[in-house]
Amino acid sequence: MDTTRLSVLRALCSLGNPTTRTDITTHAEISRQAVSNHLAVLRDRGFVRNHETVIKFTAGGLLLLDVIETCLQTIPLQELAFLTRSDHPLNILQELKDESYRLTDLHAVVGDPPSQPTIRRVLGDLIEFGWTEDQGGKQKITTAGQDALNEYRKLSLAVQQLIEKAPWLQRLPPEDATFPIHALVGAKLIVSNPANPGSVLSTVFNLYDRDTSRFRGLCSIYHPVLFSAYRTAYELLNFSIDSEIIFDWPTFVKIANTNDTHYILDSLDLSDYDIYALDYAHTLGIGIYDDRRVAIGAYNESGNGNHVAMIISSNEKLVDWGIGLYDSYREQSIHATKIDLKR
Repeated sequence: MDTTRLSVLRALCSLGNPTTRTDITTHAEISRQAVSNHLAVLRDRGFVRNHETVIKFTAGGLLLLDVIETCLQTIPLQELAFLTRSDHPLNILQELKDESYRLTDLHAVVGDPPSQPTIRRVLGDLIEFGWTEDQGGKQKITTAGQDALNEYRKLSLAVQQLIEKAPWLQRLPPEDATFPIHALVGAKLIVSNPANPGSVLSTVFNLYDRDTSRFRGLCSIYHPVLFSAYRTAYELLNFSIDSEIIFDWPTFVKIANTNDTHYILDSLDLSDYDIYALDYAHTLGIGIYDDRRVAIGAYNESGNGNHVAMIISSNEKLVDWGIGLYDSYREQSIHATKIDLKR
């Protein structure tokens, strides 16, 4: 763990979102060049983004700082930095987790073995940290060492997921990133791009199947073709799906004022069909298929094209998070029959 980079992350958090490079430099007491270098790495990983002259944390960046701070409750900063400088300390702790070894035997079992002097030097540090101890010439991991190993594994898994899901996390509103990071393992990521702009929306449509008896969704994109496809599926399934959809304000207004999509509101007399609207614009999409699967999409606030990134998961914790997220927007929304479009 680069301690200077952590200082940049902490400065971003303390200063608020967004902030400037100059403010970070002053707050963290780091040179402007060092701040620029660290911000470049964080931006490449999807943890921060630039908007003209300001720097903003992404949802991934906020989650990254949170998991690091959690890890530091078990592993002090200098010890954490020690673990990240080389694979040797982690490999040695891993081998000692299940069995005690003499120095010569440890050299034989450690993967990609370093020299015996290197192992001896690493063991000296591990003993100083209280993570290993010498018992009759054999090295043994301590309870503190086991705790450090477990916590570091959690951190590594979290960082891996944050990097892997970065295209989605850098678009997701940071205030909505309230899920446990480990729940992202196994979630499917779909990202649209100029060569395949409809990949996310086509995937969304394919999630709507005969196994679905209840659908709840938040839509922030006006897409007549997708709306028509959903209508066709709804009719083919004999109107057996209990559907409730929230539109953000610009999407709702366009639906209401466009002849080709006004049918969405004309169907409000159906008993198992409801439409609501938020009174503001959003960049988020939610699809909840019964209580078994969730799809969460978000699109760019800026840049060339509003390309979408989405995750799909049946993980219970992510489904619960998605349902809670949907419910929070549902509480803010207004039923379509109570909306005056002339306001």
